[in-house]
Amino acid sequence: MKDKEYKLNTVKDFLDVVTEDNLELLIQDFKMFLGMRLQIKNLKMSNIIKPKYDYFHWIDDGKHNATYTFIPEEKK
Repeated sequence: MKDKEYKLNTVKDFLDVVTEDNLELLIQDFKMFLGMRLQIKNLKMSNIIKPKYDYFHWIDDGKHNATYTFIPEEKK
């Protein structure tokens, strides 16, 4: 069975996918996502490194794995 993937932009998006069973996983995965974004911001790299997604792309697979894909911004 394929894992469910979600594109979460709004609080409503989170409420639509959260259940009693996946609440802790969702929170922990979102915390990792925010932590990575914060590190980029604190390192003042956000003008150089852009994340692949502008939203929280969550895979409900019961794991705490995270893959971060960054695409260098095109030089102007």
